[in-house]
Amino acid sequence: MSSAIIVLAAGRSTRMGASNKLLLDWEDGAPIVRCVVANAIAGDCGPVFVVVGHQAEAVAAALDGCDCQLVENPRYPDGLVTSLQAGFGAALAAGADGAFVLLGDMPLVGPDIIATVQDVAAAHPQQIVEPRAGDKPAHPVWLPARLSDAIGGLEGDMGARILGKSDELPVVTVQVGEAATADIDTPEAYCAATGRPTGAH
Repeated sequence: MSSAIIVLAAGRSTRMGASNKLLLDWEDGAPIVRCVVANAIAGDCGPVFVVVGHQAEAVAAALDGCDCQLVENPRYPDGLVTSLQAGFGAALAAGADGAFVLLGDMPLVGPDIIATVQDVAAAHPQQIVEPRAGDKPAHPVWLPARLSDAIGGLEGDMGARILGKSDELPVVTVQVGEAATADIDTPEAYCAATGRPTGAH
């Protein structure tokens, strides 16, 4: 199975207030988005595609030196699904049989979680693989290439979750840890995770 991993990093970060959540310091001076991409690279799922839009130049600068490919999404104001479409298209154009989808504000999703989902995807390459922590949806989600048309037809800000609502698109679930549900998208979440306010760098 030839795979890729897509990091969605194009959003406007409105819930974080004045700060772009992706550019906040996370660990050893590295911003959140760089830590997410480092985890994606370490997950060894094939090429890493990072979809950028809002403050694309700053996000690209934060990823300088990382072994990843940037995918510009000029439609990012229209919602998350446009970034999914851009990233999925790039992954399939590179010859992937599908892609793992990870959000750019989830630095706690480490290579171990990615590997758990990857093992299940390898056993069920033609099905959606959705990690869960208890009954909570988690990331990364595996989407096979055969969903290209379905993904292309999505609208709005719902992302990949809507694909699993149809009986025609079987979903395999796998249990992972709570870390795979944690997105750092509000000042409160950032402070709780790091002990620092969003203005502290």
